Amino acid sequence: MRAASRRPGSVPARLRPALLPLALTLLAAAPGALAPAAAFAAAARVIYVTGGSVYVDAGREQGIAVGDTLEVLREGAVVARLRVAFVSTGKASCDTLRTQGGIRVGDPVRYSARPVEPSPEQPAAGADSARAGAGPVPIRAAPGGAPKRRTPPVRGRVGVGLVNVPGAGGAPGYTQPSLSLRLDGSAAYGAPMDFSIDVRGHRTYRGGASDGVTRVYRLSTAVRDASGNRRLSVGRQPLPVSSSAGLFDGGLGQIGGARWAVGVFSGLEPDPAAYDFSTRIVQSGAFAQWRSAPASTRRWSATLGFLDSRDRGSPSRDFAFLQASWMSRRAFATVSQEVDVNASWKRALGDPAVSLTSTFATARLQATPRLSLHAGFDNRRNVRLYRDRETPVTEFDDRYRQGGWLGASVDPRSNVRLSATSRARSGGSGGSARTHSGALEVTRLGSVNGAVRLRTTRVDSDAEEGWLHSGGVEAAPWSGIRVGAVVGAQRFTDALSGSPRRVDWQSLDADLGLARRWYLLLSAEHDRDDAGDRVQTYSSLNWIF
Repeated sequence: MRAASRRPGSVPARLRPALLPLALTLLAAAPGALAPAAAFAAAARVIYVTGGSVYVDAGREQGIAVGDTLEVLREGAVVARLRVAFVSTGKASCDTLRTQGGIRVGDPVRYSARPVEPSPEQPAAGADSARAGAGPVPIRAAPGGAPKRRTPPVRGRVGVGLVNVPGAGGAPGYTQPSLSLRLDGSAAYGAPMDFSIDVRGHRTYRGGASDGVTRVYRLSTAVRDASGNRRLSVGRQPLPVSSSAGLFDGGLGQIGGARWAVGVFSGLEPDPAAYDFSTRIVQSGAFAQWRSAPASTRRWSATLGFLDSRDRGSPSRDFAFLQASWMSRRAFATVSQEVDVNASWKRALGDPAVSLTSTFATARLQATPRLSLHAGFDNRRNVRLYRDRETPVTEFDDRYRQGGWLGASVDPRSNVRLSATSRARSGGSGGSARTHSGALEVTRLGSVNGAVRLRTTRVDSDAEEGWLHSGGVEAAPWSGIRVGAVVGAQRFTDALSGSPRRVDWQSLDADLGLARRWYLLLSAEHDRDDAGDRVQTYSSLNWIF
């Protein structure tokens, strides 16, 4: 199902002319900050994904500002683009502009960092108000009589959507209207209080019957001191470090400074199916974070934590987690590791006392201005993915996600990228598998700002062998308008039975910015496989404020 994952950030392109006075004010406050030579390539990583919102572990001190565009990478290729909606000292909350694959915790993020020049005129209040992805920070003009301008105390979006799947092959179709609400901000200008609300609901009409679901992804409030270094948040919220702990209903306290932070948390895990309040699973833990100086060109961060999970009072899972990242102008590396301390009932089933689980590591090197190399390893178990769109490509990538990979990308021209990646997996429940992929991306074509993307992948595994091919074109002839089309095919042969399996799909999409604060998305997809044909249409209208 499609939903908010393809919606824009809270600052549409057509709103930019209205932000000119604010941009000039910021320019006056930090001379030269917007000079092209001052910006440089930087990297971060995804620490949480919920609905159409993505949180990354970089913020204002790492050169990110509201409205910036970030790129999510997978094996050296761009799989999604994000727009920064809210930013704090060390974290940013982003909306998903468009995606070619599911965004996952740990994915590297690339962006163009702004220079960091601390100013005594920059207010301290709210400096870390979005440490867990929360509200906006007031911005004051430079001295000299210019009027002060502030961001609104509340920002967010309200959206309505409609999914329609006609019946086919004797199976009934269904219609599913939806409503979503996202709010982030401060209770009032300068108040030491933040809040965040993310609620999504839909009702499904099928064969004369209907049923509805409402899910609360976030509902929390926080109080903090004037500097933002001490913060207490209560409610449904994500853990502000990348861990498989996910959402919890409870409290989180943090203290810290410019280069460190420690936190403790405890709460209840929501029901994994309906996101209802549940008292079954209790989670408690603590974490500590260290990071480099904000102005350093070689940036690093490290997080160490522990979580205890109990199911109705019995030990369910105890694990420590470690995350570290390092970034320079030419290289980026990140690693995430969970270490389980197994309870007696697990040891009785044959598990060791301590086991390494959920490993993720990736590195990228810009060997020359036109050549980059990337490598990685991923054995994370399947977890709930809060993404809103699944296609044959995302389903395929999830099936062959685990394993190690090595690849390279070359840019023969500034708007052309060729990439190749090989991935290998041995053993496990899915058996051994080897995939080899090649991709071509051409952007900024002509006056319509067009783009062409092609991909081909060869699979040889214990379960099947065959090919996946996909191609897409898009155009953005005017600000706030994008149209695109994608076609693809899978051709596989089952390794045991020798029977063929084929899937074909086509999709059309249009994203339209209307009247500055309104955004319309229209999409249709047709899939055809051995089971028959399926058509799905989706439309949504969002008001962004």
